[in-house]
Amino acid sequence: MKKELKEPSERFKVIHEDVKAVLKDGMKTEYIKNFCSTPGLDVKLTKVQAELEVCENALREFTDKKKKTFARFYFVAPDDLLFMLSNGNSPKLIIPMANKVFLCIDA
Repeated sequence: MKKELKEPSERFKVIHEDVKAVLKDGMKTEYIKNFCSTPGLDVKLTKVQAELEVCENALREFTDKKKKTFARFYFVAPDDLLFMLSNGNSPKLIIPMANKVFLCIDA
């Protein structure tokens, strides 16, 4: 899945590091009120949210493409579908989820 979503995956890594940096700064601040009034914090968080929406849209397009390829995926919850697609090379993880894709299967 990372190969197919290379650019969004790299973008998410940057988002992850940005959020970790914000949280680390927050941990250093004794009072949350002081942290929330940090100059530029709102701009940082707004930027992170916008970047995250770009990643979410790419992920949604990817899963929609997979659903069109294999219609049974329409019946699988989005979180379960992402789990199955991201662990496709690990049958031991995917087999227990077969009942979510096909009816009347006892995995």
